[in-house]
Amino acid sequence: MHSAPRSETGGSAPWIGLAAAVATLAVLVVQRTTHVVDDAFVVFRHAQNWVQAGVPTWNVGEAPVEGTSSFLWLVLMRWTEMLGLPLEGTSQWLGGLFGVLTLRTLHRHLLNDLNLSTTPAGVGAVALAATPAFVIWCSGGLETSLFTYLLLRTWIELVRPVGLAEWRRGGIAGLGAVGIALCRPEGFLWVLALAASARLVRSKQHSHDDTPRRRTRSVLYFGAYLVGFGAFLYWRHDVFGQWVANPVRARFDLSGTALWLGTKQVVNWAMMSVLPIATLLLLPLLLRGPRRGHALGALGMVLCGAVFQILAGPDDLAFFRLMAPVSPFVAMLLAMELTHSPMGRAWTPGALLVSLAVLPIFHVEILPRTWRETLAFRGAASIYDDEWGRFKAERDRVEARLIVGEALAEALAHGGAVLDPIGAAGFGYPGPVYDRHGHVDAEVARREATPEARAKGHVREVPRAYFLDRSPTILAARLVPAQDADPASAAFREHARSVLDDDPAGEAPLLTNCVVEVFTADDLKRLAPETALLVWRRVDDPERARAFWAE
Repeated sequence: MHSAPRSETGGSAPWIGLAAAVATLAVLVVQRTTHVVDDAFVVFRHAQNWVQAGVPTWNVGEAPVEGTSSFLWLVLMRWTEMLGLPLEGTSQWLGGLFGVLTLRTLHRHLLNDLNLSTTPAGVGAVALAATPAFVIWCSGGLETSLFTYLLLRTWIELVRPVGLAEWRRGGIAGLGAVGIALCRPEGFLWVLALAASARLVRSKQHSHDDTPRRRTRSVLYFGAYLVGFGAFLYWRHDVFGQWVANPVRARFDLSGTALWLGTKQVVNWAMMSVLPIATLLLLPLLLRGPRRGHALGALGMVLCGAVFQILAGPDDLAFFRLMAPVSPFVAMLLAMELTHSPMGRAWTPGALLVSLAVLPIFHVEILPRTWRETLAFRGAASIYDDEWGRFKAERDRVEARLIVGEALAEALAHGGAVLDPIGAAGFGYPGPVYDRHGHVDAEVARREATPEARAKGHVREVPRAYFLDRSPTILAARLVPAQDADPASAAFREHARSVLDDDPAGEAPLLTNCVVEVFTADDLKRLAPETALLVWRRVDDPERARAFWAE
């Protein structure tokens, strides 16, 4: 790398930039984003069943189904459960820990490998710490920050120049490849993308880098991946009888509608985050410089993230979870570009861009609302939420779902229940829980995709009545205001019939198979006085059911 040493390019003590980045992340997480998403509770229930029943599945006693999309995160949650630690809090602490490790890894790479001065390196680290997708998903309870760290650390080990430590670098890269493959279903594709990106970096360095020692690194990288991932696939097939995780089957859909929604989601991410567009506009600063290889390699990783998001289709969760893992590469590009900025000292344009990028976490959107509504990617054209609004609504709903699950456990013990969504409510309820979208249900996952389900972030959905053959005790449950719980009121009748609204034909069997029961704080300790729990309970008396719905 032919660039001036840091002492010549200026800047303060190297640790200041990293300290500022860690402080930024800590403040934003504590003040704005302490929330465990509903999907995390699916992992928690699998972890509990793995410890208590010996099988990592959702419903104990039924054929095991791999209903999680991150085996590595499930292993960490299993260890958490074995140690008796709280799953919710520990998942957030681990997410924050991997977030800090990612910041440290990026900062060290910018200083030591790319030889940037301390100011642009510090700005790059702070830019990552202030990126909304990175911040939110350091505390969401899922594997996102772990996956982000593994991607960045493995990429760095692959792009470093040949040295005397090839066995060590190859070993770390190989372990990283195994971790990436076990962390996300698409991990095997990222293993290939990392190798291609590293090759691109080396091709632009104008050095004789393809030596036997370099080949040693590649052999260790792919060898460890093939052995580790192959062993995992054998285990998966032995335990679950399939080669592909069930959530992949449930979400897989390459229809034109899904691809278009995924494309709009990438555009939303780039425009909301600001930094992706800024780094793309500033990219010409790097194309003729000594860091062009790293710039093109980092850009390639960002583009791979965009392609995957398009193929994955719409994700209903807030702040672009699937794009969070490429955030470090956006920050890396920004730091390199600021080194060559014609605008003077790097902190001036850097501070401006970081200030704009962090605004969505504070419910401030730069784009006009009409633009954002036009670019809505979740498929529900009549309803628009900005990312903070979506995040806050999800946080409130998860709290309510936890109450629902625990109240159902108190009221109806262990009978089967149809819940939507299944995560937090299913975590609190000990009996079998049936999933309308097929993430933990192999039978539903094999059904045809349903276009109307895409507006909810899924591609499959069955009516609640689909599960009547499994004799569930509960066909639906939800909290309502206490004043709406009077069976003689119009509000109660409206709530009762709401389960028919999305699919009147599919849910018609409910009219002869269930009634709605009311539980209040007088009945259940888990309920607050201002709320009531409505339970659509299955009955074996069709006449009783008809009489209820006819009233």
